[in-house]
Amino acid sequence: MDESDYMQRVAKFADEGAFEWLYNRHALPVFHFVYSIIRNKQSAEEIVNAIFVKLWELREGLMKIQHLRAYLLRAG
Repeated sequence: MDESDYMQRVAKFADEGAFEWLYNRHALPVFHFVYSIIRNKQSAEEIVNAIFVKLWELREGLMKIQHLRAYLLRAG
């Protein structure tokens, strides 16, 4: 499966395992990006968690996102 397959499973079926795969793939790079801006580990972790919580809440629209990493970095 590729990333779009995981995104589709999250969007259509609220598949928590697929969401975990997306989180594991993107959370660390998003964390590094946020940390490079704010230089506070705890705050960066909280921001990353908030981004992924919001992504889960808005999962039905996930397939509208063409480049997930870029979307997540902009959200940070």
